[in-house]
Amino acid sequence: MNMEQFTEQVVSHILEYLPEEYREARAEVMERTKNNDTLVHGLIIRREPEQETETAPIVYLEAYFNEYRFGGKDMEDVMHEIARDYREALRNIPALDLPEMTKEGIKDKVCVRLVNTATNGERLKELVGLPMDSGFSLTVYIDMDVPSKNAMIQITKEMAERMGYDEREMLRDAMCNTVKAHPAQLVEMQKIMMDIGGIRNLEAEDNLLSENAAPAGDISMLILTVEDKYFGAAALFYPEIQGRIADITGGSY
Repeated sequence: MNMEQFTEQVVSHILEYLPEEYREARAEVMERTKNNDTLVHGLIIRREPEQETETAPIVYLEAYFNEYRFGGKDMEDVMHEIARDYREALRNIPALDLPEMTKEGIKDKVCVRLVNTATNGERLKELVGLPMDSGFSLTVYIDMDVPSKNAMIQITKEMAERMGYDEREMLRDAMCNTVKAHPAQLVEMQKIMMDIGGIRNLEAEDNLLSENAAPAGDISMLILTVEDKYFGAAALFYPEIQGRIADITGGSY
């Protein structure tokens, strides 16, 4: 059985392994291109098939297929595992306040994220993005503002066009929002390691980009990130940030 046949089996029979209230639901598998152009197959089950905005978890099937193909498990066992994990994902899905998918509805919620251009070539064809220096590209997503930081809506060119949101304007808004919501942080490696090791907590003045920064002790290796440590690579392309780093390091870096 290949992956295509496996997904067909899952779609055809997964509802039989779920509680009675799922008998009228609709199961489907969507192919998605994730980071680094990795193609994955995500199982989605909609209890209200007509409601496309229904919040539902996605269970990716690659691991289950590998268990069936290489792990010695039969299809019955795998189906029970998928159903179990789907119910667990459903219990843990965060409560999302979905924005109105219009320009005004998302304008204050879009942010930028940095990806490798070469390894995301196919994916970038569909996304709102901007090539940057050193082989990277900025992409745009809607920040759903949940504690785990793992809920986001990636913006495609098709979505932007449907909303009448010019891509360049969206990128400008996203960068502005990101700079405000996720301030850049430039810290000496030694202080980062001490913080990780529980020896000394980072202080506000440890950020060499802050107005009240303490004198730097060792600038031979610095860490550039953002305060909440999520998607910090984008900070390298914040407005004027590269020049500010050059001033701190005394030249090229």
